[in-house]
Amino acid sequence: MATTKELILSCARELFLEHGYEGVSMRMIATRCNISLGLTYHYFVGKEALFSDIIRPVVQTLDYIFMQHNSPEHCNEAIFEDIELGQYREFLLLVTKYRRELRLLLLYAKGSPYEGYEQEFIKQNNVLGRAYLNMLKEKYPTMRTNLSDRILQITVENWLHVLKGLLSEELDDSEREQILREYFTFTTGGWKRLIADPSIEKEKAEG
Repeated sequence: MATTKELILSCARELFLEHGYEGVSMRMIATRCNISLGLTYHYFVGKEALFSDIIRPVVQTLDYIFMQHNSPEHCNEAIFEDIELGQYREFLLLVTKYRRELRLLLLYAKGSPYEGYEQEFIKQNNVLGRAYLNMLKEKYPTMRTNLSDRILQITVENWLHVLKGLLSEELDDSEREQILREYFTFTTGGWKRLIADPSIEKEKAEG
């Protein structure tokens, strides 16, 4: 049986998904839970704290992904052959286990402290992407990593568009997994063609 706090979180999640952050009040949450407003405030000081508690798992997962993005084990030419090195599993977790929380963060957070998260996502990924290319260049000097800032921005914005598309209620988890795997395979091949040293790739093909 759910605890009172779990009940509040569950009802609030549903209401935020129905009406967005701005369209929900603490009184609406209390009514949906069939509890007093005072009891709701006993567990959460306000709507902002409640919303933050709901989306915390997805924010923490994204923070971990950002932290691991440029780790030494990911800075490896094997990333062009293995989509697992491209954090496929981490993003699969996001669009399946934390799908509804991610929907709140990216689509229903207007008016909350997380309203600008989408732009922060783009900005942070641009910075990480440039730093990652510099790390690859240092490790593999013949790689063609001097890409334009604009192409990096386009790839990040496109990835965000795909990520939001995976949150559609019309998809089931098996379809999300298939689309995500296909997208990672597609983009991995594209990055390989774009920056890998063509002479090395030719030697591999001939060998």
